[in-house]
Amino acid sequence: RRAGVVDDQRWETFLSRRGRLEENTRRLQTTTFVMPSTSRVLAIDALKTQSVTLESLRQAGIPLTPSVRPDVDFTTLETEVKYAGYLRRQDASVRRLAHAEHQRIPEDFCYSGLPGFSTEVVQRLEEVRPATLGQVRRIPGLTPAAVMLLSARLSRAAQRNTELAGPSR
Repeated sequence: RRAGVVDDQRWETFLSRRGRLEENTRRLQTTTFVMPSTSRVLAIDALKTQSVTLESLRQAGIPLTPSVRPDVDFTTLETEVKYAGYLRRQDASVRRLAHAEHQRIPEDFCYSGLPGFSTEVVQRLEEVRPATLGQVRRIPGLTPAAVMLLSARLSRAAQRNTELAGPSR
């Protein structure tokens, strides 16, 4: 929109669709639904289960704001609700990876003798002497499992050093 690529009519269509999506989400968050097991839950929680669809909620009388293209709007709503948990976990995973990208490795870190590391992995790490976990991830031949083992070892070492240092003053 700021770049001038989206015209006024298209922008209004987007805003209207987003508004309907938000309004329908609020309705799902505030309306109860009787599950087949006869327990009452919020409609949004019912929709997160495999056995309940948005269409079954609508047939049960949950009032949703229709649109010119309800098939598109309702599919978007159902998809966002059903996959919200997966998306949150994926976001958390991305944040962890971003943090690990810059996690420093002490210059004198000893790679030999670490359980789970093959001789080849130890040799590559000793040869390259990466400064961060991000650099480790880019070393050819290192598996994601080796990176995770190293990350766990570094975290334990950092925790142990913190404990040894005692409380700060």
